[in-house]
Amino acid sequence: MSDTAKLEELKAKHGTVYTLTVPTSEDETQTATIYLKKLDRATYSAVSKLISKDELQATEVLLKNLYIGGDDLKLITDNFDALRSASISIVPIIEAKGATLKKN
Repeated sequence: MSDTAKLEELKAKHGTVYTLTVPTSEDETQTATIYLKKLDRATYSAVSKLISKDELQATEVLLKNLYIGGDDLKLITDNFDALRSASISIVPIIEAKGATLKKN
């Protein structure tokens, strides 16, 4: 199955799908690409508790809970540099969207 077909299948099943590509080698010639589903409340709660104590552990919990396909997740979670790279890249997933409060 092609990457495009796999991605379309994941979108049909999960709705929003994020693609995360992380370098896994020192010279950045090798990468791991994984697919993540949309953040859910339980994962957000777990990650929120961990993020101020251990950012990398929080990243690992986030990735394990949102992972829906792609390369083997261990290529990232078992590689310190790759996990650090992933932690920087996934910030948009956990950030809240802007809201507006207006007194009427």
